[in-house]
Amino acid sequence: MSLSDLRAVLAPPSHPRETGGAPWPEVEHRIGSALPPDYERFIETYGSGRIGDFLVALNPFTANPRIDLIDHALHDPEGMALLKASHPDHYPLDRFPKTGGLMPFAVTDNGDTFYWVTSSPPDRWPVLLYASRGPDHDRFDSPMTAVLAGLLGGRMRSEILPAGFPGTAPAFVRV
Repeated sequence: MSLSDLRAVLAPPSHPRETGGAPWPEVEHRIGSALPPDYERFIETYGSGRIGDFLVALNPFTANPRIDLIDHALHDPEGMALLKASHPDHYPLDRFPKTGGLMPFAVTDNGDTFYWVTSSPPDRWPVLLYASRGPDHDRFDSPMTAVLAGLLGGRMRSEILPAGFPGTAPAFVRV
């Protein structure tokens, strides 16, 4: 699955917002890591917005610090490091920038967080979806756009996301 598979189940906006502003190498330099190519294409195609009125992909080009990929990658606003320190058995993976650490790339209205596991080349980073209220998580051994296409198209399931997500006709709404 790829961006074209995602586009088949989630139409991109005709005029996306915040699709660039700095070259990707500059963004990657600020974060300290290359990013998955499908994520870069996603941001260039969709920009900032809400998926299914529930999920927001973090964006390095936004002016909104609540959905800024760089801020989330470097400063842990979702508190994963604190959870790991309190419950190391439930949260065995370190937080990025440690090798193999978790780097967030999307959040839900419930506070659940989608992470990349940065343990391999970026085009092969698996996805973890952590529940906001405990150590439960789903692991997807696919790229971000494949996971989104699978969840939105009903080919993948999550124990974390609410039963009604994504609904019958998920939409992308610019923010």
